[in-house]
Amino acid sequence: GCNVDPAIFSTNPGHSLRTFSWEQPTQADFDTWKHAIRAITSPNLTYNPPLGKYKTTPHVPYQWLASADNALLYHLFPNGGYDYFEPDSSTRSTRSGSKYTKKGTAPGFPPASHYASIRNYTSNSVTLHSTVPMLQPPSNTTSFLDYVYSLRNQSLWDYLEIDDGGDWLLPSLLSGNLVICNDGSYMPKLSKTACSGAFILHCKATGKEIKGCFCDDSPNGDNYRGELLGGLGPLLLLKAAFSTSAATGIDQAIIQLSSQSLHCDNKGVISHGNEPTTTLRSEQPQADLIRLLKSYTRELPCNITWIH
Repeated sequence: GCNVDPAIFSTNPGHSLRTFSWEQPTQADFDTWKHAIRAITSPNLTYNPPLGKYKTTPHVPYQWLASADNALLYHLFPNGGYDYFEPDSSTRSTRSGSKYTKKGTAPGFPPASHYASIRNYTSNSVTLHSTVPMLQPPSNTTSFLDYVYSLRNQSLWDYLEIDDGGDWLLPSLLSGNLVICNDGSYMPKLSKTACSGAFILHCKATGKEIKGCFCDDSPNGDNYRGELLGGLGPLLLLKAAFSTSAATGIDQAIIQLSSQSLHCDNKGVISHGNEPTTTLRSEQPQADLIRLLKSYTRELPCNITWIH
């Protein structure tokens, strides 16, 4: 927490778990940025006192982790798995860090407890600069139902059926056993303004399910609006699953690498759901619900894919 990461001075586009506005800085902008960082820290790019523990998940996806005693260093792969490194017994630690050599590769996620910053990485060796404890979950507990029933507009959940409290939803997603489908309904012979959307979330491993339906009475009522309503329900329920105390106890790298498919028979919902960062054209039909669909998708920490 004392040294500025040299990577922040890179002029290459970076990666983040958050959405930022599109920028095209000039060389003068980069020079101003470097000057500002040195003014905030020091000419030699150190900061005193050291920074404290993380209070939220780092917005830059981390690639390096360490065990609590620094006996092992882990390099994460983007699609799962990792290389692990051990201290090089033939060298001594110096002010620039401790050297590690690669010992092997393993699947899954490592038993790490600390974020790590490194230097001088090659395919077979790396120098450990420093470590900091990973983000710890809060002490208070929030269940799946606690979060669902804390949301505004509780009338949305009047037709919700949940097996065993719903806390199985997140483990089902992370294990690849969750299937989600939705559909819309509009019967203009009965009402030209009312429509609805139904959804089901099914765990293939346990057979547990969540079923629900959102209804709406609007001058804009039509089949498309019903399909969108059916798509919003699962997204809100996934957000609830990721907001539980159980989710905060899971390492964020596992969540960030996870993915979930949602099945829908409306190509408009699929198109907008798979492009959550694009803007809507003027006079877009059902723009209010489409904006919610895009917003809820962006807020989820896992990768969402809509399938026809």
